Amino acid sequence: MIVSATFFDREPLGRAQSLIGEFLRRRINHSAHGDIWRSAKITETEVYYQAQRGSHSSPGFTENPTSGEHTITNC
Repeated sequence: MIVSATFFDREPLGRAQSLIGEFLRRRINHSAHGDIWRSAKITETEVYYQAQRGSHSSPGFTENPTSGEHTITNC
């Protein structure tokens, strides 16, 4: 499955379930050997909603220690 931007508009649990059995693929351009493909099958996923402590975004905005800017932690 090639995912489009609308894939990320779906409900997280359904999105995670639909990824099981799919493959992540990456093409690496190697000058001596041409394109090399790496792939891995997705065998498990985890779902966290924003309010859950396991979610990287659960703390909300955090201060960037080097610039003082505020960022969302899961960007």
